[in-house]
Amino acid sequence: MKIERAALLLLALVVLDPTETAAQMGPEERRSGLQVAVAHFDLGGRAGAAALELSYRHGNWRLWRTVPQVGAMITMDGGAYGYGGITLPLESSSGVGITPSFSVGAYRQGAGLDLGQVLEFRSGMELTLPGWNGDRITVMIYHLSNGGLGDRNPGTEVLGVGYVIRW
Repeated sequence: MKIERAALLLLALVVLDPTETAAQMGPEERRSGLQVAVAHFDLGGRAGAAALELSYRHGNWRLWRTVPQVGAMITMDGGAYGYGGITLPLESSSGVGITPSFSVGAYRQGAGLDLGQVLEFRSGMELTLPGWNGDRITVMIYHLSNGGLGDRNPGTEVLGVGYVIRW
């Protein structure tokens, strides 16, 4: 529940401080991106599985400083998660950045971890590094949880690395 409270606080800070709009940003900051990542699902748990994730962020459409994202993850044991939400890219002049995110989506268990119900929340953080030709290299960690809405709420963590192709 602490993760959900932190995500709500972050969202409130973003909404209350609309200091940067897409029209004020340079062309580099408005770039959309497609991320391909490999990950370890259920980090530290007993039902760990390799996972593949694909996500898209639309850089030209922003609500204050947040960027919308949609994505999907599949695990090697047949689990799947599709989601949509927001990110808050924060990048230094050197190109190194952090990106907190919050999404909501639907989870299918497959032969892997039972997360308690279909509706799951995803709260996470990415470290982003400059890649080639303006692309990005990412290291991400996020938490999946039903937020206590189900009878069971085991939650899990996912750790991954990815590459973002930007245009």
